[in-house]
Amino acid sequence: MGLSKQQAIGIGILALSLLASTVSNNTTKPPFSNNQRLASRDNDPDANLIIISTEDDSKRAIKDINTFRKKSGLSSLNYSTKAYQLATARAKDMNQYNYFNFTNPQTKSCADTMKSGFGFTNEEFLAESNIRYVPVGANVGGSTKTVGEVSKEWLEDGANADPNFLFPQHVAGAVGCDGNKCVFLALNYSGYGKGCGVRKQ
Repeated sequence: MGLSKQQAIGIGILALSLLASTVSNNTTKPPFSNNQRLASRDNDPDANLIIISTEDDSKRAIKDINTFRKKSGLSSLNYSTKAYQLATARAKDMNQYNYFNFTNPQTKSCADTMKSGFGFTNEEFLAESNIRYVPVGANVGGSTKTVGEVSKEWLEDGANADPNFLFPQHVAGAVGCDGNKCVFLALNYSGYGKGCGVRKQ
């Protein structure tokens, strides 16, 4: 039995609605997500994007983070070359061992266990935030971004949900990237970031 004209129109409207919803979902997906939301997506084919990580760009990223902190009435962070070097090493470690988390699942190393190799003392603690850039839509092909570009998008997308950016007792920090992963490390003397595993405030 064939469809009536009204049934055919109804099916057509439903199909168009589903198509519009799919297009909307694909074009409005944010390029960044926080660690918990991306932890299960380590093997996505997303490494075509390369983030150019220079110390000058990291300094600009800290300026952006300080602007973000100032809006909440918090003090600015000093820039730390040592934090930049460690943050970059952490991002490289994630790419070398193919994971995305605060702790290397094979070596069990993390920022806290690596810090002494970069000149930090036992009384200095580094709280880590990490992101992985996932190209979507027109950005799926190979491309490049700077740390400065990444930091602005990072702050717009997820910094409000990450207490590390707004921890009052941080005094310095830096952002370092490798491939499509970036790490923000913030220095404090209050124990925030001590140990490996999931960071807790």
